[in-house]
Parts: sequence; structure tokens; C-alpha cells
Amino acid sequence: MSRRRLPLLYTGAAAAAIAALHALAAYGHPFAAASDEAFYARLALAVGRGSFALPGPFGGPVTDPLPGYPLLLAVPAALAAPHWSRLWPLGLAATLGAAFLTWRLARRALTPAAAAAAALLVGLSPALVSAAGVLMPDAAYAALGAGAFLLADGDDGGAGRFWALAALAGLAALLRPEGVLLGLSLALALSLSRGPRAGAALAAAALLPLAAWLARNVLVAGSVTGYASHWVQQAARA
Repeated sequence: MSRRRLPLLYTGAAAAAIAALHALAAYGHPFAAASDEAFYARLALAVGRGSFALPGPFGGPVTDPLPGYPLLLAVPAALAAPHWSRLWPLGLAATLGAAFLTWRLARRALTPAAAAAAALLVGLSPALVSAAGVLMPDAAYAALGAGAFLLADGDDGGAGRFWALAALAGLAALLRPEGVLLGLSLALALSLSRGPRAGAALAAAALLPLAAWLARNVLVAGSVTGYASHWVQQAARA
């Protein structure tokens, strides 16, 4: 076999192993076996209707979870409802995307075999395998984070690269709370390469969507997050 075909062989083998493992893990998984699945699905439908609230007499505006994942699910959920099991390939696609972007990033410094091993390790992550077939944002966040690091490691790219990084970091902060750290890390890296003004601009642009979301929560619910209100109540009882 020619040396040129080895990278394709390694990459294909890693992708096939990841897909097979996740398909087996997702097989027979009933929808809403994880408590947050139905919540995400209902919020995704609500986003498609232009709101972030649960219907019914006991519904109302929702402050938690973060809106990024329901936003990403809005179109697929509208197409799949009420057959929610059809959405399970989304997690597999996000995991494969995270593995592929990790491979792209690793190829800049590692051999083809080592880069394929790095991608395989991402696909074999217990956190991602346990979430196979489940409507949870973990795999989407992993793919987004890998894409952000890949973009940050590229050439300067000017304003287009800056705004692409800001968009990825902003979406990351709306997917998972630790997305804030991702945005700040990217801003720190940019400040070291292009100066503190560029880093501060990226941090502000990346955190603006989350700031707007928290302001919305205060307006509609009187609290930045329901978790904060719960912690305050628990502290008052202690």
C-alpha cells in the first residue's frame, strides 16, 4: 500500500470505529430516558415558534438551560416531531465532527497515525459515548470547541477570522457554561498574538450574546438564572 493512502486508511478506520461504537450505544435508547431530553425537545419547538417558554398552565418563560442547544435543534425538531428517535443521528454527526476537527488540528503537529489516534480518543470519550442517542449538548460543544481551536491556530485571516472566532465563542457560551472559559481563552491567545485591544474586542464580542440572554432572564423572570435563585433560597434556609 502506498504511503499516500495511509492517512486515509487511518482516518477511515477511526471514523468507522467511532460510528460503530456510538450506533451500538444508541441502539434501543428510548426517548426521554435522560430527563433533559424532553425538555430540550419542547424548548426547540418553542424556539421554532419564536419563544423560549414551556406551554401549558404551569409553563412560562424558561431561564435554564442555556438557549444554544434548543436553537440548534429548532429546525431538526420541527421536522422530526413527534418522532423524536429520528434525531439520534445528530449526536453521532456532532461526535464525528469533533473527531474530524481534532484530527485536522492534530495533523498540524503530529504524524498521520498519531492524529488518527487523537481523533479516535475523542470519539471514545466516555462522556460522548454515554450521550450517544441522547439529546444533550455535549457532542455539539465538543465539535464547536475543536473548530474554534482549529480556527484560532490558523493564519491571521483579518476581520473574517475575528468574527468567525467571536461567533463560535459566543455560541459556545450559549451551549455550556464552560463556554465562557473557551471565549476568554481565545481572547487571551489573541491578545498575546495581536495585542490586548484585539483580545479585549474578541472577549466582548464573544460574551455579548450571553450578556443579552442574562438580561432577558432578568426582564422576564427577575433572575439571571433559575439556578442562582435556587442557591439563594438554599442559603437562606441554611
